[in-house]
Amino acid sequence: MEKIPLNYVPLPEPVPITEQVWPEGTRPLVCTRTMAYMHEKFIRQCIEGILMQRTTFPVRVVIHDDASTDATPDIIREYEAKYPQLIKVVYQSENTHAKPDRMERRAEVRKLGKEGRYHAFCEGDDYWTDPEKLHDQVALLEREPGLSGCFTDAWNETDGEREPFYPSLLGTAREAGGTDLEGLLADNIVPTATLLVRSERMFPIPVQVITAPAGDWILLVHLAKQGRLGFIDRKTAVRRRHAGGMISMKGREDRTAMTVGCLQHIRTMVDAKYHKRIADRITELRRSTLEEFIAADDQPAALRIWSTFKGQGFSLREQLRYRALLFAPRLMRTYHRLRT
Repeated sequence: MEKIPLNYVPLPEPVPITEQVWPEGTRPLVCTRTMAYMHEKFIRQCIEGILMQRTTFPVRVVIHDDASTDATPDIIREYEAKYPQLIKVVYQSENTHAKPDRMERRAEVRKLGKEGRYHAFCEGDDYWTDPEKLHDQVALLEREPGLSGCFTDAWNETDGEREPFYPSLLGTAREAGGTDLEGLLADNIVPTATLLVRSERMFPIPVQVITAPAGDWILLVHLAKQGRLGFIDRKTAVRRRHAGGMISMKGREDRTAMTVGCLQHIRTMVDAKYHKRIADRITELRRSTLEEFIAADDQPAALRIWSTFKGQGFSLREQLRYRALLFAPRLMRTYHRLRT
């Protein structure tokens, strides 16, 4: 995909995007993308965080409501009516999650965003806190054309209480000034709500983004294959952790299944030289999850994990050990008592 040409003169100083007036037909430099579903408690703060952005360039705010049945669509319509030239919305009549034709159903959303040279992401339950976020991220990518995108630090928020976004994960990115394919094969270290990417490297979107349990990690791998992701070391967004979240509040069993599923999809996207590393990562993840459930004397959960792979990747000695622990409940309890 060719780099999208601009047809405007930048403003001399950053101005809130709600106060900008551009001639009809002006193409946005940045398109923000928000997926909303049953986010009536959160969507207002999400939209306000986008609208407070100060830039020297035009922005298009693209929102996709995926057939919410609460007040989410009504709140979005309120903002759409107030800023019709700025906000563009797709209201889905039927929820697209996990649908085989999900990519086709979201074609209208992609069409609204394809004019932008850059794309920024903020799901409907997250929000931005820094009004210079977009301005500074675009400046970084304009200075460094080799970067596929960039991200920043963020907060995790649970019930209104904030804590830093996994400092151990971001430590490497902080030291290296970003991350690359090697880093992303180890873990998804990027807070999606802080991500800004180049359109010409995002499209066409790989099918694995739709079929994998968590498409954001897949998209990052797709981008990193084409260039590093830069890092700005400040917090610009909040990731909410709540009961309705897709990943953040899942239990260990579900998180393991999602991570393994993503790694299996990533394996289909990368060169063969990375396959053993991915296999080892999956094996270690399964091992640590089994050990956690065995230590907690939770045989049903441990058996469910085991049934998904039945020891594949483990040595014969490990397989015998786990079979004894899992299929001999008394042995599991004895083992647990000796360990504690």
